[in-house]
Amino acid sequence: ENYPIIINEDFFNVEPTVNSNTIGKWIDINQRLSLLAKKEKKISIPPVNAFVGNPPYTRQEEMEEYIKEYKNKLIKKIESEWDLSLGKRSSIYVYFMLHGIKFLKEGGRIGYITSNSWLDVDYGKYLQEFLLKNTKIIAIIESKVERWFEDADINTVITIAEKCSKENERNNNIVKFVQLKKRLEDIIPTTNENERWKAIDELTNLIENTNEYYENERIGIFIKTQKELWEEGYDEEARKYVGSKWGKYVRAPDIFFRILEKGKRIFVPLNEVAEVRFGIKTGANEFFYLTEEEIQKWGIEREFWMHTIKRDEEAPVPEHVWKDRGGEYFKSSQYAKRMRLEDVLRDGGYVYWVPNYLIKSPRECRSILIDPKSLKYRVLLIHKDKSELRGKNILKYIEWGESQGFHLGSTCASRQKWYELPEIKAELIWVKGIWNRHFIPTAKFELFIDQQLYAVQLNSKQQRDRLAALLNSTYFAIFQELIGRVTFGEGILWIAVYEPTKLLIPDPGKKTVENLTNLPKRFSELAQREIGTIFEEIGAYSSEDVSLDKVKSDRRELDKLIMGEILGLSKEEQLEVYRAVIDLVKSRIEKAKSVKRNEKKKGINLEQLAEDIIKEIKLKPLPNFPDDYLNDLEIAETRKVPSGRKVTME
Repeated sequence: ENYPIIINEDFFNVEPTVNSNTIGKWIDINQRLSLLAKKEKKISIPPVNAFVGNPPYTRQEEMEEYIKEYKNKLIKKIESEWDLSLGKRSSIYVYFMLHGIKFLKEGGRIGYITSNSWLDVDYGKYLQEFLLKNTKIIAIIESKVERWFEDADINTVITIAEKCSKENERNNNIVKFVQLKKRLEDIIPTTNENERWKAIDELTNLIENTNEYYENERIGIFIKTQKELWEEGYDEEARKYVGSKWGKYVRAPDIFFRILEKGKRIFVPLNEVAEVRFGIKTGANEFFYLTEEEIQKWGIEREFWMHTIKRDEEAPVPEHVWKDRGGEYFKSSQYAKRMRLEDVLRDGGYVYWVPNYLIKSPRECRSILIDPKSLKYRVLLIHKDKSELRGKNILKYIEWGESQGFHLGSTCASRQKWYELPEIKAELIWVKGIWNRHFIPTAKFELFIDQQLYAVQLNSKQQRDRLAALLNSTYFAIFQELIGRVTFGEGILWIAVYEPTKLLIPDPGKKTVENLTNLPKRFSELAQREIGTIFEEIGAYSSEDVSLDKVKSDRRELDKLIMGEILGLSKEEQLEVYRAVIDLVKSRIEKAKSVKRNEKKKGINLEQLAEDIIKEIKLKPLPNFPDDYLNDLEIAETRKVPSGRKVTME
């Protein structure tokens, strides 16, 4: 009899059958499988060609609150199947996907529709890494215009992946990120069965056979090799996969993909031309960061708050230079062990000392080009042992610091000499927390960088101005908005230290960039004035109001060179860039404001309260007393509780 075999069983209790000896492994030995034909039968489940699923849309918080023991069971299940430990925040669909792949034969495919959160959230890195290491990811499909399940308050994505054990095949596999621009019913008609299947075949063939960027009015397909995705999410310093934001490849504005497509022959990852690293973590800013007035008050010796510069190096602020005749002070300073006198002694017979300028906050950067004269603090750099500091005021200052307990903090205590900081300085600075100003500050002289910023250390200092110009063109704001994350209520866009290194930029060493002889001049004109909000820079507060003539003239001139001549964007495409930037920044800020407004609302929303209570009751049935509290097999004892005194409330 031709009846479908439907197993009414917890999916995670079902195992694929490897051989005849394991038949019935997942069924209790005394249990038979009941079929629709009213018969019972033991069956095996062989490796399959395809596996489809639509797991429940359960938030991990609900799993923790109501079925914590069950989630622990799933964690152990995946650990035993794949020798893999998932993050505790992973939603249940992640477990469904991994267990489902266990049923596939080599070359078999899964098709899952799930929440799209794994593309971007932190716990998604576990699923990303698993898929990259065990499958060829065929396609990731998301709709730009609709939710596929109206009752599920969640955005969904379709994932198609093929089980593959060959690393070379996986690395070379081309992943298709598909953005549907029309409703599914407009792409696949539902009325005529023949037309429906024809449309399905056309759509799948288009996705399967597209090996370069494709776009029309109904669909956009962006491609990445799995090797590129792996490199994008791999942290070289930590030597592990840390995840990446894949959502940008299905959600970004169309112009983003056009930029990537037009720039593919000149783009390189930023880490090929520079290193991005954390700034100085002092553990005690109030000890290490001082104004010159405070330095003079303590009488701290010059070698600890100033440093020498090379003989051919230009002083950033001539009036801040202290001239050391013949290098006499230099010879006994801490720098004599690190530098030769002939490298710092100038033709005029002097060694130049300049302050240890510190940039502590992006608020100190009013313009792209940082003026050292505007920097308030100097950082103390002490590289000598205490025995070498006898008789110096700096030793008294260190002893005062110890009396304040600065040396006991975890950061200071971890150093061999608690008062010795690493020297982290750079000419390019990355702002790690962005509100409404998009810019990458630069200086004509290396500044010391606090941990509130990132230091961008160039492989070639000759490329500084070209790289700074490229990073400060308006198009780059789109890239930053797409890699950052908003984790706090204020709507600040936070950039992790490893994320900028993966960003694609035009190679500043390419002839296309080098040949633009007027690029430094155009950048200099923009860099020296005060930078406004992105809305002020573009001259519009909504994408509808954007026009090329409203963009600030110096910014527009720089963008013409970079977006027009280097990236090859037409005027209309450049307009799209400005519109996209406005939309992305405005959306982020307004979302944060709406959250704050909701937090400030007074009173109780009775409808919402009732709905929440009903959800609680549905999710967690009320137990019956005493039956649901006592196990029949438990041995109980009776205790007599003495009556207490009467309680009154005053």
